[in-house]
Amino acid sequence: MHAKISELDIEKDPRRLFAIESFGFLTGGKHQMEVKNLEVEYTGGEPKTKPSKINAGFIFKRSTPDATAQMEESYSEGLCMLDSKSPEDFFVPLEDGPSEVDISTEGEYRLFFSNCDADTAVSYQLMITQFNPGPCYLSAGESPLPSVYGFVSMFWLGLLCAWAYQLTSHRQNVRGIHYMMALVVLCKFLSDFFDAVKFHMMKVDGTAHGWNWAYYIFTFLKGIVMFTTILLIGTGWSLFKPFLTEKDKRIVAVVIPLQILTNIAMIYVEEHVRGSQGWLTWRDLLHLMDIACCCAILFPIVWSIKHLRDAASTDGKAGRNLERLRLFRQFYIMVVSYIYFTRIVMFLLEATLPFKLTWLGTLIYEFAALSFYAMTGYRFQPVENNPYLMVNDSDDEDDTEAGIPSAALEVEAPSGEKVSDKSAN
Repeated sequence: MHAKISELDIEKDPRRLFAIESFGFLTGGKHQMEVKNLEVEYTGGEPKTKPSKINAGFIFKRSTPDATAQMEESYSEGLCMLDSKSPEDFFVPLEDGPSEVDISTEGEYRLFFSNCDADTAVSYQLMITQFNPGPCYLSAGESPLPSVYGFVSMFWLGLLCAWAYQLTSHRQNVRGIHYMMALVVLCKFLSDFFDAVKFHMMKVDGTAHGWNWAYYIFTFLKGIVMFTTILLIGTGWSLFKPFLTEKDKRIVAVVIPLQILTNIAMIYVEEHVRGSQGWLTWRDLLHLMDIACCCAILFPIVWSIKHLRDAASTDGKAGRNLERLRLFRQFYIMVVSYIYFTRIVMFLLEATLPFKLTWLGTLIYEFAALSFYAMTGYRFQPVENNPYLMVNDSDDEDDTEAGIPSAALEVEAPSGEKVSDKSAN
């Protein structure tokens, strides 16, 4: 959750250690928090009358990007984090009331909760406010994000205008897939625009004031439409066949529900503080479903490549099919490269960026996406003699291999003689 005025509700939580929040502080920044409605219970259910006596509290420490995972793994083995505090760490005991930490050394700080009483579960409400001088309620590495997203959204708007010009200039060649591609770019523009507004509002006073939901809606739509469009391009729908085979339909039936679940999980993760119970499970589930969707959309492209390779060796239009095969191979490489870069390379890059420069990861990711969309649009633009769009002269053999029986392509002439219906494709 990016908003740095945030709340965490803990109810009967037996966890011994978990990370709550991280924030990139500049010198002069402040970390404020307040604990309310504290209740501690023994395993047997008897409430503890003096919660301050429990061996638990909050550790606020300066750390490296990978320190959280290392600490949680070490202390999950039974060690108590409270027993190994360093002199630079700030400790706040678990008790009702406010507390404040003034930052004198800039860096990325992480807030942990540690409970060293093994037979207890705690319940409390935690209000967290973090900000840098200004005040700026965004982390040091996030403060440029309103400008970054606003800047990039203008590129998406320019790409949308360029694509709209292509559609209006070549109406005779426009197919259904081209409108789908326009919808993808529109959703991407709107999601980045509202992301810029969301981060601006959070930078000013720490809350999104509802703009985050506009971002969630268009990001949700963008994810579904983007995967659907890549999948339909991979099957050849609207390019060299105006239909989906049963195999194609099964892939659509798997990928789209997975994308819907992925987007719901993303919204859940965005709306909850890291320390929430189940947060790590939802994060891991989100990554798993995202990878599954990325793998699933590759299958139709591979099948189309196989179909074109077979067609090039069996029919009389080998030249045309070999050209399609070459282009589909290039598109496959583009999709694989995009998935690899955005899911793996970006993860490694963001883990190594200094805390002040994390915004660079967002900028690089956005321009990678912009480049992929622009290259895809260039390859599938509705211009004359585009090999992807040459469907009028496809023969019966292509249609049969694609899933249409030969009998379905025959119509009865006025004389009663059956002839092949080339317009079926």
